[in-house]
Amino acid sequence: MIADTLVTYGNEKVEKMKTRLQRALDNDYSEDSIYDNINKSIELAHGIDVYDIIDPTGRTLHTLAEIVGRLQNADTLEIMDSGYDIDINSQYEA
Repeated sequence: MIADTLVTYGNEKVEKMKTRLQRALDNDYSEDSIYDNINKSIELAHGIDVYDIIDPTGRTLHTLAEIVGRLQNADTLEIMDSGYDIDINSQYEA
């Protein structure tokens, strides 16, 4: 989590941390690279079961908010045609 503000508890100042939802709402993921955003979104998505979306917990909602926030800040990737036909069934050695 990222430090957001300092809050006072008694006589001490303590950093209040942002949640995933707060970071998504504040558009904090716009500072990350598109590749980091896409890769992290994929990683987070692997941690969610489809059934979790039907009756989500708070953690699932915050994770979904992070995924959406990250993907909204990722640029559209361009598919480039190399001009070569590649047989997906063949093996290539480096």
